[in-house]
This record gives sequence, C-alpha cells and structure tokens, in this order.
Amino acid sequence: LGQYQKDASTPPIPEYRVKIKADVAVPETKIKPIGLSVKTNSLIYKNGDRATIEVKAQRTAQIAIFNITADDRVVMLFPNEYEQKNIITREKGLVFPQPNSRVELIMQTLPNHKRDTEALMIVAMDDTSQMDMMSLFTPSTPMAISAFFDKYARIADFCEDVIVTYEIINRE
Repeated sequence: LGQYQKDASTPPIPEYRVKIKADVAVPETKIKPIGLSVKTNSLIYKNGDRATIEVKAQRTAQIAIFNITADDRVVMLFPNEYEQKNIITREKGLVFPQPNSRVELIMQTLPNHKRDTEALMIVAMDDTSQMDMMSLFTPSTPMAISAFFDKYARIADFCEDVIVTYEIINRE
C-alpha cells in the first residue's frame, strides 16, 4: 500500500500496488480467414447526408450490418425486411443500400445534439455455419448493447467483424 498526493494542499489518495502473473491461452480459430473489408462513403456526415457501405470478402460469407447508435442501442440494418439476400462471394461484394433500394441511410444527430459519434459493425459469418442472422437478430429493432453482445457471443467464433466509427454533425 502506498499513497499519491499531488501537493500539500490536497489529501493523500491510497494507492495499491499489485503484481499479476498470468498464462494467456489463445484458442484455435474455428474458421478460415474470411478477408472482410469495409468502406463507407464518408467518416463525417452532416444531418441529412446519405451513407453507403461497401463490403467485400475473400471468400463466401453471410453478411450483417449493425448500427451502434449514439444512444447506446444496436440495430440490424441489413439483412432487413426488404433485402434478405446476405450472401457475398469473392467475386460479388455488397453495396448497402443499393441505389434502387427501398432503404436509405440518412444520417441524423440525436435531438438537441450538435454532434454524435456512432459506429457500424459489419459481420461476416462463415458460410458453413448452420446459423442465420435473421433468426438471431430482428431487423430494424433497437436492442441494448448488452443484449446484442450476448447474442453475438453465440456466433462470434464463426465470424469476422469490422467496426467503422463515424461522426454526425448538426448543421444548425
């Protein structure tokens, strides 16, 4: 036990010194690398801007796109009720939303916020897995971050993911 005191005018703060000895085991991967890559049309958006996401992989995979919102919720954007074909191959990637899609990604800050930081989590699941994103997650329905990661932990061993953070600025 020690103590830290910035100067004589401040009270001392107890400081505990601890040594930790650990053996770290890295588990074997359950899938071959998928080679997921993601590109967005911007990393800084203004209210009303439209976002697009380009997803590629080095082999066949099932894709899902999640939005981690500024109010600490997670929403599955893709697949959704309009676009359910979420398999990509090395030859054919994905652009979301498609130009002729019924879905648009229009960026907005939360009410009364001048700027917000959010993230997109793009997940590529091994095509040999027997799981389906639509059966695990409900499209367009916000869920708590803890509930999302509780579900994602069940499939994470069969996935690769990329997180892209971005900022939204209120022009007003």
